[in-house]
Amino acid sequence: MYRVNKEYGVSENVYLQNTATMAEINLGRITPRLLGILEADGYKFGETDGSVTLVEKWALIVSEEVKEQLRKLAMPMKKPVRDQRKVKVEEKKESKQPVDILDIIYGLA
Repeated sequence: MYRVNKEYGVSENVYLQNTATMAEINLGRITPRLLGILEADGYKFGETDGSVTLVEKWALIVSEEVKEQLRKLAMPMKKPVRDQRKVKVEEKKESKQPVDILDIIYGLA
């Protein structure tokens, strides 16, 4: 069985806890995506009777399917897009002018 825990307050972190092993995953702060997943599981959020408010302490029991969706929210890592453009190597232009000492100092030669 899995449970979603949050302490009292709006800016507190939300945790997904396995009640058998007591292992926890930090899901971060409350987000619209997190609320959407929990609403799909049957929880209502708001100020009406029978609903869960965002300020109070949570101990919501969730199903296995919801656990998998919430687990993906924990640390979303994306691979960077690999740039496969060919980079052309610039060829140095040879000049016919004689090399002066100031050209060497300023890196023009």
